[in-house]
Amino acid sequence: ILKDSNSEWQMQQPLSAVADPKAVEEVLDRLYRLRIEGFEAENVSDFSAFGLQGETRQISLGGTDGSSRMLMIGDAIADKPGFVYARRADDTAVFSLNTDVLDLLDIKHETLRDARVLSLPASKVSFISIRRGDESLEMTSDQTGKWSIVNPVMWDADNKAVSELLELWDVAVITDFNDTNTTASTEWTFLFGSDELARTNRIEVLSAGDDRSGLRIRRMNDATVCQINLPYMPDTLMDPLQFKGRQLWRLRVEDIQKIAIDKPAKSRQVLERQPDGRFAPAETNSLVRIDEGALQELLNEVASVSAENYVAYNPNDLAIYGLTEPLLVLHMGLVGTNQLGRILVVGQEAATGYYAMVKGYDVVFLLDKDLVGVLENSLVAEREKPAVNPE
Repeated sequence: ILKDSNSEWQMQQPLSAVADPKAVEEVLDRLYRLRIEGFEAENVSDFSAFGLQGETRQISLGGTDGSSRMLMIGDAIADKPGFVYARRADDTAVFSLNTDVLDLLDIKHETLRDARVLSLPASKVSFISIRRGDESLEMTSDQTGKWSIVNPVMWDADNKAVSELLELWDVAVITDFNDTNTTASTEWTFLFGSDELARTNRIEVLSAGDDRSGLRIRRMNDATVCQINLPYMPDTLMDPLQFKGRQLWRLRVEDIQKIAIDKPAKSRQVLERQPDGRFAPAETNSLVRIDEGALQELLNEVASVSAENYVAYNPNDLAIYGLTEPLLVLHMGLVGTNQLGRILVVGQEAATGYYAMVKGYDVVFLLDKDLVGVLENSLVAEREKPAVNPE
């Protein structure tokens, strides 16, 4: 077992495979806990009497500086039950070791193979690439841990959705290291990278068909086909909407300078913020007043708006969502932001919300029904006419 240039343990004999770093470190820890029980002979020239001649049982360690150590284990000591003869390859002294050392010689290579599918710590992953045929999806995180979709679109990502994907692979384990179903071709390719660790994990998922016994994969630097405990890859995994951040916008209430609501067959409602900070009706006569309660409720709701769920990206037909003849359209004029405003188009009602989209962004989503209820409230009311004196 050798460490490669990325400081990962790689098994070379009896087969080429990724080694479990924890299992290897445990073996090293057990080796370094070995203690000489007693010296049995000095300046030995013939080691055959101790079973230490020629090709015998050996454990060797090599350092990056070229140094090496070899421990040779011989016969059991007849008059010392529980102990065996041993020596260092570079020394002529024979000493005794507890027979626990034999357990190290009997370690099966299967127990040292890395059963993890994702060898990078999930918390250290900063880049994810998913490819399936001609489709690809790539996401990166910044130094604060905020994830973004960078291909095929540029969107803020939902950190929770990305975390769930990483957790899925983090708990995935290999259940069969030598699966015989090697004829299937690669269907999915996953790359998980870490800028901090300067390492990348590559996982190829073979086509599974209707088989749900467990996916077959190949890992980077390991040509063998392994079966894992994940049953299938959902087709929706390639959809960037699965990872798009739910928050549509977050604004400061004081940055909202103008509100206009258009509803079919109803008068347009327009409110503008005045120099004193208060809103006043605009584009209307003086016989209306602002419903302060309705206005304040609307401001509180529209300052931070999130999608309940995403429905479609770059849809071919908006009519099926009721967005060509919308229920209402909310216009907001802004100051203090890098955009002049927001236009929210609300379409027809669905089971769990209302179809909606933000002008300029070709994404259809579901909007909370309670929020739409607030948008439907009237912001203005007619002023009471002064009583007429009959005289």
